[in-house]
Amino acid sequence: MRLDHMDVETLESEFFRLRQPLRVQVHCEGAGDAHDDEMYAYGWILDLRTREVVWSLSHDDAKSGPGNNIVFEGAIDLPAGDYAAYFAPFTRRYKVIRLLGKEIGRIWIDSKRRKRSRYVRRWHLRLGVDEASALDAVEELAAPVEVDDPRRFVEMIRMGDDAFESRGFTLPERMQVTVYAQGEFFDSSTGVVDIGWITNADTRKRVWELSPDNFEHGGGDFKNKVARETITLPAGNYVASYATDGSHSWEEWNAAPPYDPDGWGILIWAQSERDVARIQPFSEESDPNRKIVSLVRQRDGVYVSQGFTLKRTANARVYAIGEYDAGDHVFVDYGWITEFGSDRIIWKMTHRNTRHAGGAMKNRAADEVVELPAGNYVAYYTTDDSHAYRMWNAEPPHDPTHWGIDIAATDPDFSREHVELFDADERAERDRTYIVRMVRVGNNEHLRKRFTIERPTRVRIIAVGEGTGGQMYDFGWIEEVDSGTWVWEMTLRKTRHAGGAQKNREFNRVILLDAGEYEAHFVTDSSHAWNAWNDIHPRNPNAWGITITDTENN
Repeated sequence: MRLDHMDVETLESEFFRLRQPLRVQVHCEGAGDAHDDEMYAYGWILDLRTREVVWSLSHDDAKSGPGNNIVFEGAIDLPAGDYAAYFAPFTRRYKVIRLLGKEIGRIWIDSKRRKRSRYVRRWHLRLGVDEASALDAVEELAAPVEVDDPRRFVEMIRMGDDAFESRGFTLPERMQVTVYAQGEFFDSSTGVVDIGWITNADTRKRVWELSPDNFEHGGGDFKNKVARETITLPAGNYVASYATDGSHSWEEWNAAPPYDPDGWGILIWAQSERDVARIQPFSEESDPNRKIVSLVRQRDGVYVSQGFTLKRTANARVYAIGEYDAGDHVFVDYGWITEFGSDRIIWKMTHRNTRHAGGAMKNRAADEVVELPAGNYVAYYTTDDSHAYRMWNAEPPHDPTHWGIDIAATDPDFSREHVELFDADERAERDRTYIVRMVRVGNNEHLRKRFTIERPTRVRIIAVGEGTGGQMYDFGWIEEVDSGTWVWEMTLRKTRHAGGAQKNREFNRVILLDAGEYEAHFVTDSSHAWNAWNDIHPRNPNAWGITITDTENN
């Protein structure tokens, strides 16, 4: 078998089967940094069943050749099985800077300035046997070779650019499984950009992931990483996932590939065929009856909401992906859930309950189970004017189609009969649960509304406006009609941050009003109001204004 006369920046391969154990003669010439384990032109042999490298060209057992070339000539003993022979004829991408023998940095070589070695034509991998009769035990295989392993129950490999796949499985009891994953890791600032992980579907906790804690060099370029671990998982439902960014994958390598290029992805094995027979497939999308709300694939500049009534307590999986502004320490694309009527926040995306969602570091994802008692709720999602579904200004997340918020019950006995959807604005108008409602207030407005309180009453005031530097610019107040006395005013000290820009302020408290006639006011200045924002809008922009409700009748 010969791999030679190759084009640079390609990956050459041949596949073969040994019907019996054989001693194989190997002759290989490639190139690499003499002070580094990372080869850039190299050959190797992979056992396709175990995904283990059985031989590779390295400085340890090779002799020096011309230039940076090294040469191996020798014999290896291989058991019967299926194998792949590879050669990666890549060029040098960087120079390693060392101090006292320790790497302190790398200087990257522009692709247009990379010198092609005069010894490229010498690069090759040749395999042979000592006796011609032994060739009868060798069978050439057509690529790609699919190896049947009855213990394997998850297989997501040959993953290309911008890919995302998931496979669910149910373990009937506590079991040991072996996880094998490859990925791409450049440095801690970007994290693992091609990554595999396993999530407990019942708790939404990530129970395993490819990370610096468990990976090692996977061959080829230094950013290729591989992990092989045997872990123990309790009985339950799990989802294995794998995601890639927009470059350096099985589809096309932009640097020297790993030792197992066709295995780029994630594989999971059970410890025995008996265990595999009892592992069942699991799908989070299999039962649409558990879906409560789905506000996903959200584009730039949107503000969407969906009211829903739960007729029973539900354990709900809340899955939301959005954008976090690290400079201002705020979310600019995010979701939240409120209690209908009071606007009390039940759940919201925070930096603490989210994690990097893949792609650009500003992509964040929340994935957790929340208990929601029977009642009325509103789910919201909002985006700013950049970086959203199919409108990305940086690398998208691993799961771009879920940019938004998705809520689904995890209880097995939950059905569509237990949830009812409604339009929150229409219902508020229809139910008339408020005394005063002046919202969606634009610039240069001064709105007034009179109301009468028949007896001393505790009322809830929800007011959202603009304030900064100790002063309110968009704000509300209540005055007694007869005396003109202000009985309540929205001041900066009484408010809290309303989400978005720091100047967005919110008052949401209960006060006592004596019997009498009152007039509610809300005034805005010439900038930053509903539908005319000059900065990031609040988490609930439609509430810009004032709402007063009777807590005793609600």
